[in-house]
Amino acid sequence: MRKLVTFISPSVTDLTADAISPSTVRLDWVLPVDSKAVDYYKIYRDGVLIGTSTTTTYDDTTATAVHNYTYGVISVVNYRVESAIVTVVNHAIVPTVPVLTVTVISGTQINLSWTVATVSGGTVVAYKLRRDGVIINGSANALSYINTGLTQNTNYSYTISSVDDIGNESAQSLPKTAKTFDAAPPTVPTGLTATVVSTTQINLKWNASSDNVGVTGYKLYRGATLINGSGSALFYNDTGLTPGTAYSYTVSAFDARNNTSAASAAVVATTDNLIVGKDYTMGAGGLSLTSLKNYLGRSMVLARIGEGVWGNYADDLRMIQNAKPKYLERVLLPFANENLWAGWFTHAKTVIDDIHNIDPDIICGGGLFEYATTLVNNIAIPPYVFTAFGETPVTRNFVHANIVEVTNPIYPTLVSKIPNIVKPEAQKWYYYIGTQQILAGIEGFNCGVIDAITYYDRPLGWINYFKVLGMLRDYAATYARRKWILCGAGGSYIITRGGKLCFDYGGANMHAHGIREVAGVPYNCTLGTGTSGWANSGTGITPSGWTATNRLPYTVSIDNGSSPNPGVAGVNNSWGWDEISWFTNCSNSYRNYWLPYAYNYAKSLWGGGVAFCSMPGKRVINPYIGATQFYCCNTSTNNTLGFNQEETIKALWAAQP
Repeated sequence: MRKLVTFISPSVTDLTADAISPSTVRLDWVLPVDSKAVDYYKIYRDGVLIGTSTTTTYDDTTATAVHNYTYGVISVVNYRVESAIVTVVNHAIVPTVPVLTVTVISGTQINLSWTVATVSGGTVVAYKLRRDGVIINGSANALSYINTGLTQNTNYSYTISSVDDIGNESAQSLPKTAKTFDAAPPTVPTGLTATVVSTTQINLKWNASSDNVGVTGYKLYRGATLINGSGSALFYNDTGLTPGTAYSYTVSAFDARNNTSAASAAVVATTDNLIVGKDYTMGAGGLSLTSLKNYLGRSMVLARIGEGVWGNYADDLRMIQNAKPKYLERVLLPFANENLWAGWFTHAKTVIDDIHNIDPDIICGGGLFEYATTLVNNIAIPPYVFTAFGETPVTRNFVHANIVEVTNPIYPTLVSKIPNIVKPEAQKWYYYIGTQQILAGIEGFNCGVIDAITYYDRPLGWINYFKVLGMLRDYAATYARRKWILCGAGGSYIITRGGKLCFDYGGANMHAHGIREVAGVPYNCTLGTGTSGWANSGTGITPSGWTATNRLPYTVSIDNGSSPNPGVAGVNNSWGWDEISWFTNCSNSYRNYWLPYAYNYAKSLWGGGVAFCSMPGKRVINPYIGATQFYCCNTSTNNTLGFNQEETIKALWAAQP
């Protein structure tokens, strides 16, 4: 008896379709493990038989690029029995890539949005948003997302892709990087101080704030009014104020995101009251203490005004008229180059006349300095000099060797340069240069470093220096413009003889008042207790006849000299420069801060009315800055050689007529 056999063809599983080239789609499938042997497979595309295969793979090489197809595979057993068809869709078409926009909202939030994606023959059903490669939103069909809970001041990278209705995902967009905002404000500034400069100016300074990113600047308020809100400087000069008025100030710090600290503690300062009617009387017999203080209170070193390369003469005269100094020191500067002095004396007369046309009360100063070179051998001694010393005039020149001492312990390196006032020839020399300056219109002498000139005269009770200066005062009583010559000097001791003082006033520099570098803050300097001999000058009768009690008034100047190691800390307490060269190399804003600071420091010493800051008008610098050989205070908009302290000086003197 024959048995009927039924054949069942198994269906394929795991059918996949992958585009391996623009025109080829590869199909792969498998059969169940317990399936019967299959003779071959029929391959269909979009319902149409396109080929057969005896293996579990097939390449459709007739496909069209970027096109979706539906493929089917039927297994055939015993060449007659066919399985059910199994289909798969080739995802050759993917959605478009959305365009991503990233917007930082705060330190903890970034908002994202993107354009609508499309797909040919299908529908985009979702978008996958990734942050730093991790999906943070992958199922929604929305076109925006708010990403919160982030860390401030942190970079994040985002991409977006689209997904269609059959699970096809587009490529990811190009990464968009965004940084959350810095939300932390700087620390509150500390140490706010207000220094009254004049009737119309108060200077402010404060300590630096810190910030997690960086401090951009400071906002300074006068009361509720913002008066400076953009600068990063730690000081500000508030000008144009009303005399005798109290002002309250606060300062806050801000960063690049305008995160602003709380305001500092308020400080209050009151501008000086306006003082009018100053006395600038000087005449035969001298000047009063009040008049002397008024002159020293508006003193300025204006070296060699009108001499050749020493600046813009016309603008120097303009500066004098604007700033209104009363005592101009070193208008004549007879120091070295003695062969040129005769011409300087003649020219100085014209310069001094021009100055007095601006203000006849101005004292123009010269010098009797501690220096002489062999060029004095070329200068003839006028007959009147011999006569003044009771000698018969003879025809001869000065003899340098008879003026100087070979060595001087005050300046041991200046061999044969420092006059010895004990020597008769040195006395004649000083008398000659003093009288020539008086004839030129000079009414004040800077007598230099008196310790050096009188080193050999001190054991003699300064009898010789008193003699020479007395002779010059007698000469001034006849020939000087106002019959008086104002004399001052620098040194570590005060010259007195028989209860009488030799000088009208003293002089000192910033080093004598403890100038020192601010560690770690290039070019910044402060002042402290110094060693000036004028700090305790004792009592005595002044040349003008009034008695000085305890202290004689003196000036404090920003001096010149040598610069042993320019710009380097720890050499001479002013960053390796002499004082005026250091000052010149500072920034303009720092110069305009530091000058009032020094002015008020001097003003505060000994209860006030003793030390006076002599303003830097013009002084030689060492070394030169390029082609610039000297500092001058003039406003640079008027004078290209100016360093812009003119208006600061004017403001400091604003209380005086």
